[in-house]
This record gives sequence, C-alpha cells and structure tokens, in this order.
Amino acid sequence: VCSSSTSFLSLSWYTAWQNGKEKLVAYQHEFHALKERLRVAEHRTLQRSSELNTILEQFRRAVAMSNGSREALSNFSDDTKKLLKDLTNKNVLQVPNIYHHLPHLLNSEESLQPAVQVGLGRTGVSLVMGIPTVKRKVKSYLGETLHSLIDKLSPEEMLDSVIVIFVGETDLDHVQHVVGDLEKEFYTDINSGLIEIISPPVAYYPDLTNLKETFGDSKERVRWRTKQNLDYCFLMMYAQRKGVYYVQLEDDIVAKQNYFSTMKNFA
Repeated sequence: VCSSSTSFLSLSWYTAWQNGKEKLVAYQHEFHALKERLRVAEHRTLQRSSELNTILEQFRRAVAMSNGSREALSNFSDDTKKLLKDLTNKNVLQVPNIYHHLPHLLNSEESLQPAVQVGLGRTGVSLVMGIPTVKRKVKSYLGETLHSLIDKLSPEEMLDSVIVIFVGETDLDHVQHVVGDLEKEFYTDINSGLIEIISPPVAYYPDLTNLKETFGDSKERVRWRTKQNLDYCFLMMYAQRKGVYYVQLEDDIVAKQNYFSTMKNFA
C-alpha cells in the first residue's frame, strides 16, 4: 500500500512539475516576444525623434537666416508662426504637438488643409455644431438632420451658430457629389454662412493597414475605429476657433425645440 501511495504521489508531483515547466516555457516565450516588441517600438521612437530633431534644426536655421525679420515671416500663416515659435523655444519643457503623435503629417504641406472647403468661414459664434458623415450603403439621413436642426433655430440663433459638415471620405468624386446635393438643398444656408462643408486630404491619414488589434476586434473594426478618431480630430481642429462652444452630433438625429438655447444656457 505504501509503495502504491508513494508511486501515486511521485506521479502527481511529476505531472504538476511538468505542467509548471510547460507554463514557465510559455511565459518565457511570451516575455521574449514582448521584449522584442518593446525593442522595435523603442527603435521606431528613436528614429522618429531623430527625424523630428532634424526638422527642428532646419526650422531653427530658417529662423536664424531670417534674423527674425518681419518681412521674412510675413508670408507665414499664424499657425506656422506659432509652430516656429514653439519649435525654436529653448525652454526645458516642450509641449507635444500633433506632429509628435502623427509625424507623417510632415510629409505633405497639405496634410492639415481640407481637400474640399465650402462656406463662408464664419467665426465668433456661440455654438459650433460638428456633424461627421461617411458614405453609407443605404439611405443617408444627413439632409433630414440638417432640416431638423435649422428649422428649430430662430433668426438670431442662425446668426450665432455654424454647422460644420465633415465628409470623412478621400474619394473626391463622392465628396463633390455630397457637396452638390447639399448646395441644391441648402443653398441659402450655405451662402448665409450657417453651413460649411469640409473633407480631409489623403495625406492626413497614416497607414491604416498594419494596426495593432485590440479589444478583440477584427482588423477592419480596428481600422474603422482608428479612422473615426482621426476624423473627429480633424473636425474638432477645424471648428476650434469658430466659436465658444462645440457640440458634435450624429448625422441621423432629430432636434428638439429650443435645443440651441437649452445647450447654451446649460453651458
């Protein structure tokens, strides 16, 4: 009996040891894989840092050559002047900007310029309403949404707001088709400055074909989420300086009466 018990215990111990060894090997493989991914990420970070430092040095040389003359800087936009100031700032602490997170934007001067921009460029309003929309396989409710929003605005509120429609597509034929339909249906509102339409350039988007899969989503779902975030960023950056408050809306909603005053008073 003792011999049988000893054999059973030995077998149990060996099985447990073997299972533990297999788990340890699996953990080691996972650890080495994570270590390699970290090494690659660190290499890419250093590479981007080097590229950004090179660009920064070029900016500094350009500013130095101009000797800070107003004539040399007069051709730059306010945004470019601010970027030059930030990049040439010698403070120890540097505030990250969009180029730190999306360095591919430096590859094209048009990366942050709308490919299509329709409207009067209204600014100084109380409320900016951003409406992102993309190509739909079925019916689009964008027109109904706009009618609902506009019909419930008073004449005074129409002058104190702007609706920015962001067409999140780089297919210019499709974008122009959307613009054409909106210009026919909302001609007065576009020409009064109430409605603006924009779309992003191809250069705005990074490579979306090799994204890390997260949250158990498929590659297509991860790509869709990433593009949506970038779309929202572009729309918000465009709308930032237009008014005091910004609200983002879906393109298939029905507005309630007095929604403008309700949101403004609450804010």
